[in-house]
Amino acid sequence: MWRVSADRSSLRRLSRRLPGTFHRSRGFTVIELLVSIGVIGLLLALLLPAVQQVRAASRKATCSSHLRQIGIAVESYASTHRQLPYSHHGAGILFSILPYLEQASEHQRLEQLFRASPDPSIPFSTAARLPIYLCPADTHAHRPGASSYNVNEGDRDHNGDTEGFVSVYQLKWSDVTDGLSQTAFCSERKSSPEYRDGQSIDPQHGAWRVRMVTVDPLRVSVAELDRFSDDCIAASRTSPPDGPSDS
Repeated sequence: MWRVSADRSSLRRLSRRLPGTFHRSRGFTVIELLVSIGVIGLLLALLLPAVQQVRAASRKATCSSHLRQIGIAVESYASTHRQLPYSHHGAGILFSILPYLEQASEHQRLEQLFRASPDPSIPFSTAARLPIYLCPADTHAHRPGASSYNVNEGDRDHNGDTEGFVSVYQLKWSDVTDGLSQTAFCSERKSSPEYRDGQSIDPQHGAWRVRMVTVDPLRVSVAELDRFSDDCIAASRTSPPDGPSDS
């Protein structure tokens, strides 16, 4: 009779080679797998809101930086020309300050188109989409020359002339009688999506025509503004939009 002695490692290797033998493999049980998935899901649920807040803060910082650069460009224009920028060719102030935002070539190109083209819509249709005028949160700003910012157009007198920063020539900072710290020059806006004829308009991006009845258009009272505000809210809740809004 032969006596065979073997250590554990030898037997383990032998059992792997012999058919029909079983050995215990390491791995996850179903309960361990479910627990791991639950922990990962919990971590993601805690992490995603934080990521969204960081992205929102980043978008807000970007828009604030754009508004600041626009303000600096307006100040540079005013210092150079001894007056505030105005709406040249009806293109708005944002067109006039392009040279002060390192966009002199785009301003010169559009200026030549305005002078050569009898149709003013042609230069507008070829205007570039500039990052300085686009907010990351404005997802519908796809049109040529799109802008996520509006300039204060002020009020209109009885002749329909604008009394704000857009169409008034030779306007200076000293002409802002309400005080510069209490007067908004430029603000952020969100563009509306493009709608085709016959397509239903999302109320969030719609516009309603509401008439304001007042005794003196140049002196609107607080009570008249309150009534106008109530009429606007009532119209938006009881009727579909009359058309898409510009912003």
